[in-house]
Amino acid sequence: MFSIEGKCFDDASAASVFFEGTRVKSNFKNSGTMNCDGLFHFTFRNTNPLPSAFTNLATKKITAIRFKDNSNKETGVILTAEQQQTMTSLINCMINEAKKQQ
Repeated sequence: MFSIEGKCFDDASAASVFFEGTRVKSNFKNSGTMNCDGLFHFTFRNTNPLPSAFTNLATKKITAIRFKDNSNKETGVILTAEQQQTMTSLINCMINEAKKQQ
């Protein structure tokens, strides 16, 4: 879940995740409820094997995320090297916990 102050998201809102060293990106829809609290949810099913989009988030460095709110306005977040490492660590933690629950 991400929190972006002053934004409204609904089920048509989207996020694009950009990876280092490539033009490849992953697109995700908001899976949370409509809200004006700036909360954007990513949801992945705990399946075996794990969804490839989820695995890509853990194995490729995320350089930026672009959020599109319910009025189609975009907000970009560019990650620093430290934030990239934090994201990778958090995603790997989620993957490890998901594997324990299968």
